[in-house]
Amino acid sequence: MENVQVALGKKIKETRKLKEYTQEELAEMVELSPNFIGYLERGKQAPSLKTLDKIATCLGVTIGWFFYSIENYRYKPSELTGKEKVINKLLKILKSLDLSDISLFLKLAKKISRSF
Repeated sequence: MENVQVALGKKIKETRKLKEYTQEELAEMVELSPNFIGYLERGKQAPSLKTLDKIATCLGVTIGWFFYSIENYRYKPSELTGKEKVINKLLKILKSLDLSDISLFLKLAKKISRSF
């Protein structure tokens, strides 16, 4: 049985890849070095709760997500629907925008949805 630190690192990496972020992008969002993200993902370093919370927030999950095995969920990351994959990409784009651009995006999305 692998230790908790290694299992946590694997779950962070799996979630990062699911959300289609590079180590560099995640590192920038959580204000850590890409090397440190690599250490975490390989289980060589354990994150503080504060760091784990920042990672979870940036990846759009709860801290608890990292401690449950994937079998506890209704789907595996490889089984995401096309719609879920597109939504994840949209979230990634939205997280990189400032508030005024997000507001504009929301107005456009509302106008598009009314036209159908």
